Amino acid sequence: MAARGEKNLPLTDEEVVMKLKSKEKERLAKLVAARTAITDSTKDGQGTVAPMLEDTDLDFLAQTKVKLSQRDILKMYVGNWAQLDLRQRRKVMGYVQA
Repeated sequence: MAARGEKNLPLTDEEVVMKLKSKEKERLAKLVAARTAITDSTKDGQGTVAPMLEDTDLDFLAQTKVKLSQRDILKMYVGNWAQLDLRQRRKVMGYVQA
């Protein structure tokens, strides 16, 4: 673009917000698809998922299938995820994974 005389302009505030919201929607769609795949496999009787699993367990299984980043998982469980230091993040992730 710069070769044609056009400058690389930074994104506006609205564009950044739209980009972040679209990424969040994509992530949630993947998570919902993984969760429905897990629940469908248990309904058919084909899956090996234990019948005693709760909704939170199914959510955790879906999160591991989608392979979310640590940041995305922290955003789901902690309101002030950006203010956590490394030790606090490890503690929270330990609680989530336990």
